Amino acid sequence: MRIWFGFVVSIVALMRVALVDAATPAMDCDKLATIPNPPMTVEQCKSSMGLAKSGEAATADTSGALPGDDAMSCAQIGAEMATFQNVSVSKHSIAAGSKASAEYQEEYAKQMAAGKAVGARQQAEKTAAFVADRTTEIVSGGVIPGQALNVVNQAHATETAALGQRQSAALQPKKQAVMGATQTSIGEVVGQLQQNSRLARLGSLAMAKKCKFQGNK
Repeated sequence: MRIWFGFVVSIVALMRVALVDAATPAMDCDKLATIPNPPMTVEQCKSSMGLAKSGEAATADTSGALPGDDAMSCAQIGAEMATFQNVSVSKHSIAAGSKASAEYQEEYAKQMAAGKAVGARQQAEKTAAFVADRTTEIVSGGVIPGQALNVVNQAHATETAALGQRQSAALQPKKQAVMGATQTSIGEVVGQLQQNSRLARLGSLAMAKKCKFQGNK
């Protein structure tokens, strides 16, 4: 199987973006433990930092450089990448990533539908409360102000906040599953870049030149 060009180039770019600049303090992953519904676990955060550093080191390795590299076109880079056989993310990791992504999308759609239903009900309740307030004011000749809408708005604010917390809690494990699957794929690519300095060099060149490759070549 030839290398999955676009994916590898994207991973190389991700490595450079993810790596914290040496002059900037590294992210304190342990703080994630104190955050409600964190997007990733402490372990996943530390793994990401490690993968970023490993990926940066691999793509910064100049041992795979050859004379004339800087003059290579994207087509030439792609053509040389095509010579590497059996370099790709494993089918197992691709399947795991697809499954995690699908499950996240399914849960997200479920939560959005629930939120939409709550929003529609709340709007109906607000309309009814508004009518009740106007009726009270008309009947009383304006002496008694309506209070129904204020009560409904306060109840809705509490309900909406609770709904948001429930939705975040429901999506958290799905997000973390996607993160875990992504890290596994990145780990595989990083391992291959570390083992093949020329491949790492080509990936770095492709990223620097903003090459765009279509599908599996």
